[in-house]
This record gives sequence, C-alpha cells and structure tokens, in this order.
Amino acid sequence: MSHRILLVDDDVRVTQALRRTLHATVPWEVQTANSARDALAMLERESFDVVISDERMPEVSGSELLQEVRRRWPDTTRIILTGEASLESTIRAINDAGIYRFLMKPCRTDELVACIEASFRAKGTQGPPAAPVPANGGTLAQNFERAVAGLWVAFQPIVSSARGRVFGYEALMRSEDPVLRSPLDLLAVAEQLGRTVELDHHVLQLVARCASEAPPDALLFVNLHPATIVDPFLYNDENALIPIAPRIVLELTERSSIESFPNVEEKIAALRELGFRLAVDDLGTGYSGLTCLVRFKPEFVKYDRELVDGIHASNTRTKLVSTLEQLCREIGIRTIAEGIEHAVDRDALVALGCDLLQGYLFGKPSKGFIGAEAVRSAALANT
Repeated sequence: MSHRILLVDDDVRVTQALRRTLHATVPWEVQTANSARDALAMLERESFDVVISDERMPEVSGSELLQEVRRRWPDTTRIILTGEASLESTIRAINDAGIYRFLMKPCRTDELVACIEASFRAKGTQGPPAAPVPANGGTLAQNFERAVAGLWVAFQPIVSSARGRVFGYEALMRSEDPVLRSPLDLLAVAEQLGRTVELDHHVLQLVARCASEAPPDALLFVNLHPATIVDPFLYNDENALIPIAPRIVLELTERSSIESFPNVEEKIAALRELGFRLAVDDLGTGYSGLTCLVRFKPEFVKYDRELVDGIHASNTRTKLVSTLEQLCREIGIRTIAEGIEHAVDRDALVALGCDLLQGYLFGKPSKGFIGAEAVRSAALANT
C-alpha cells in the first residue's frame, strides 16, 4: 500500500533533507510545506495519511496546526518532530492536538520510519493479527478453551532503584498449549471469538490464588483489556481481587481503543473506590496511551521498550523521556521503565529520574516471586 506523508517545517533545508532521505528509504509519497497555512491548503486539496510538523514555527505553532488537523481530518496521524521539548509544548501537543508521537531533533531516519510504520499498524492498515490455524481438526473455540484451561501466571519484578528493593511484580499469562502457546496468539483468538473479557476473568482468578505468596509490601500489576473495564464482574464478588484491591494495579493495554467503550471514566472511578490503582501501558508508542494519561490520570505509566532499549546512546530517546518524566512529576504520576536488559540503559534512565525499573536485567518472568536478594544480584552483575 502506498502511503502519503506531509512534512511541515518553516526551515526549507529541513523539509528538503527529510524528503530526500525518506524517498531513498521507503516507497511512500512525501510532500512538504513550510508554513501551517501552506500545510492546511495542501490538506484541503488532497489527503495524507500522516502529517509531521515542527513545533516552533512563526505565526502558528506545530501543536496549533495539528489541533486543526485533528478537528478537520481526524483520521490523519499527527506527529511532532522538533528541537523544542518544553513542558508547555508537550502538554499542548497531547491535550489539544492528540498527537501520535512526540519526536525530538535530531532524529535518526530509522527511528522516524519506525514511528511512521508503527502508526500505520496502529490504524490497522496492515490488517488484524492472524489467528493460529486450529490443530488436529479442532475448532478455534475448542483450542481457545483448551489453552485457557491450562493457563498459568508468571511474575516479573519491578524494582525501585532509589530504595534498592522490589517494588512490585507484573503478572503475565503463560500457556503450554501446542497451538496457542504464545500469549499474542491467544489474545488474537480471544479477540476473534469475542472472549477477551472471559480470558481476563480467568487470569485475574489465577493472580488472586498466587497473591498470598507475594511479599506483603509488593504491588501486583495485572493487564486488562479495555472491554473488561466496563464488564460487571470486575465490580462484584466474581472478581477475586477485590479483597486485596489496595495491592492491585490494573494495567490498561493498547490492544483495543478505549475510546469505543461507554462510561469508562465512571467505571475507573468505581474501581478506585474499591481500592484499585491504574497504570497505562506503553506510554510513548501511541495516541491512546497519551490520551489515557490525560483523561484518567493513572497512578502509574510505563515507558515502552521502544523508548527504553538503547536510550544511553540515543539523544532523541533521552530528550523525550526527560520531557515525559517532567510532565509526569508535574501531575503526580509515577513512571516505570520496562524492557531494560543492559546496565548502561538502567544508569541512563536513573540519571533521568526514573525510579521504577523492569526488565530482564532484574529478572525474567517466572513461576513464583523472585526475591529481593536475587533481583539485587542480577541488577548489580553488570555494574
């Protein structure tokens, strides 16, 4: 599929260089504009899949331009690419322009291309994930039920760098099923069958059974499909986690757009009344994550591995995480950096103010709960 990209920057040299670079790298049609006025005129004449704008431009800022794009062409993906990373401009871009991603100059070509390609996937232009083919003549439903019956939960530690101890654990479903062994495959089948709530219900019950074995001061992070948030079972005695709700952080994933579910704010308020806390997954990888931050003010947000991996050598990632850290501190949200595999990335994140850390460096998902001493040994091994 041929995609159309519009680059907007008041510096002609920047737009020309980006256009040449993208033309040499990807088969997309790339157009340029050097003012917000020119960009809007082009959008009125022809359609674009993505608009990428600088923030600091004369007369009309990038955030103001993308706010108008959002209002008039809401299906067009909006990305900021700028050398300005002020808190004010970040908030404006998130709240008013509903941007997909905030990228910092200088940005490597592969990072920009990866961001654009990710936006295409988020919009479903490459189609939904294919469900695995049923084995041995079984139906999709039969394979799903067999996989659910054999589910178990692994726990991966989340550590506090400031306190040098385990802060909590993320619960991750696992299956030994020969067809639906991968959690992503199981999720894809659940989506296709309309049984995501049933799957989440089963995982919550498993977490509740294991909770008594966790260190008493550790929080447990549990992933939920947005559809589960509006399901009645979450608020009644069917939910086995209610008795330990103050220890549970419900982690909203981006597997489905939360915007399509009714009364979500009221439901989340009811969950907080029960004692649950909220986390938003994959901050920095999509508009829905940023929207959840603004609408629901979660207690925690997680930086996606895409932001974390290699941050020690990436000026772009460093600037973006620094800006997001400042934003989250201003509005009272704690951040968690996940996907950490190397000590150099851990050290870079700690220097930026990230206290809560997760990744293979500290411990892989496992049956049972990795103790504090084992986590400390793993974390310090490569220091």
